[in-house]
Amino acid sequence: LTVNAPLTSATDFSWDDFQRGVTDELADVPGNFLHRTFSFPGRFFAGRVPAAGELTAEDHEFLESIRTAHDTVGELLDKFQFRDALMHIIKLAKMGNKYFNDQEPWKTVKESPARASTCLHLCNLLAANLGKLLRPFMPSAAGRILSIMNLEDEPWGFHELEEGRVIERAKPLFSKIPDEAIEEEKAKLIEEDDEVETVTIDDFASMDIRVGVVRSAERIEGSDKLLKLMIDVGEREMQVVAGLAEKYSPEDLVERKVTVLVNLKPAKLFGVKSEGMVLATGESLNLLDPGDAEVGERIR
Repeated sequence: LTVNAPLTSATDFSWDDFQRGVTDELADVPGNFLHRTFSFPGRFFAGRVPAAGELTAEDHEFLESIRTAHDTVGELLDKFQFRDALMHIIKLAKMGNKYFNDQEPWKTVKESPARASTCLHLCNLLAANLGKLLRPFMPSAAGRILSIMNLEDEPWGFHELEEGRVIERAKPLFSKIPDEAIEEEKAKLIEEDDEVETVTIDDFASMDIRVGVVRSAERIEGSDKLLKLMIDVGEREMQVVAGLAEKYSPEDLVERKVTVLVNLKPAKLFGVKSEGMVLATGESLNLLDPGDAEVGERIR
């Protein structure tokens, strides 16, 4: 959601975009990197972080990217640039995948064990720091990453990784969302759209709707749509601001019966207090005619 949503405006949510994001940005990038990184120590290094040997220029470049990541991400978060911060983390995980592939530890573990050991040490170093970097965005997933590395209590900031740290058995951290699950969620949205919002009889009974007669009417200065009406509802007269001026002149309404919601919370419109609401149709502005009902009679 953070990757897809714009930072300064509203956005539309799409289950298809969500599915692609989980697959492309999570399962295929950090998910793939972390699973391979955690699996190799279990297979070849007794389930522990191997030692780092002599570093090549490529190793140093990779290590520097890990060291500076917390500062970069922290600065972006301080500026509320959440998407850029998350994309920097995803980019770091992509770099990890490329480094892993280029180093080919599945080959060097037999041909050059020291090289494989260094590669796996640096990859686990990145994994530990990815767990911490992801905390502001996905605290549960980040917690699982750190738990695998027994680093639950580590604070924010670059973390060195010592040789011999136990790596728990690897588990898939980000699962791809199957098409069937997405179609099920889409169907729920369609069902919700088809549902009609209902009210209870008690909701309706709480509305005091009465027959009234307009005793005076005048335009409100500065508005082309509003009229100020004084309406007799039997027990009292009330002032109502009504958006009827586009269809009715003040003269059209004087001594005309109307239907009024009389227990609406008072509000000010164009600075004029309104104590109720005249009922009319939404588009055509046709007043709801109470016929020969008596003034003050309640609508039930």
